[in-house]
Amino acid sequence: MKKLLVKISIFSIPFVIYGVLVILIDPFNYFGISSIIPDTYKAETSYRLNYRLWKMNAYRQQPTGNILLGDSRMLLLDADSISARTGQDYFNFAYGGGSLDEAIETFWFADSITSLQNVYIGLNFPMFNGYHTVNLTRQAKETFANPMLYFIDKVMIKAGAMLVARTLFDTQYDIERPDMTPEQFWKYQIAVTAQSQFERYLYPDNYYQRLSEIVSYCNQKKITVNVIIFPEHVDLINRYSELGLDEEYARFKEDIHRLVKTFDFNYGNPITENRADFTDPYHFTTDIGLQLVDEIWQ
Repeated sequence: MKKLLVKISIFSIPFVIYGVLVILIDPFNYFGISSIIPDTYKAETSYRLNYRLWKMNAYRQQPTGNILLGDSRMLLLDADSISARTGQDYFNFAYGGGSLDEAIETFWFADSITSLQNVYIGLNFPMFNGYHTVNLTRQAKETFANPMLYFIDKVMIKAGAMLVARTLFDTQYDIERPDMTPEQFWKYQIAVTAQSQFERYLYPDNYYQRLSEIVSYCNQKKITVNVIIFPEHVDLINRYSELGLDEEYARFKEDIHRLVKTFDFNYGNPITENRADFTDPYHFTTDIGLQLVDEIWQ
């Protein structure tokens, strides 16, 4: 029996060492007890590898009643600028590549943690598609429920390795940077990305119903809820028409405006018609983001 215990102890040493390393490096600040890796490095790496796990973990550790939901367009709004104008803390809960399904699930996640006060949902036409079913928030929630999943998460392991290389050897990573010129990327977004997003379109009755439930819930709980339709360049807006989606696009806007107070910036105007105001057809510049903050929160 003694020999067996010795063998088990020896066999377990690598796993103990690995567990200690995970807790010390802690790419997503899951445990929050080690600062051996600077948060600035983690924000450059872990954050971009898994927006959902990073943000949901940060929020559960320091929740606030005012949240921004959506995809990479909502990410362009600076929460600190909004806080400075309103005198209230805001948390930007948007995800790069985020879906409407994820925004809805994140709303209920936030509501389960704290009492919400103000909710802004970024919702553009590409998100309003029944075939757009990406949802990685559930995986993050499972990790919170079972810490052991964190130790075997492939993205966590990848982030940990990158952070060690960044800390020891100053290795730089250009995560998410497209391997093409800005002009090439612009054309790619219009010709390929938009095409792939709308090869199939299905009116998202399920999403609309779940949005309606959120609006009703917010009205009952005296939570302010608004939708923001962000400006897109006219090249992209015109692409919807080229793909035969005029009726679907019009219905999307009509239904959202009817459902909830909506700040709609996506129509022919000086912003959407000025290419200099965009980094690509989907995403406006930082200056335009600050301008939108001024217009919405004044």
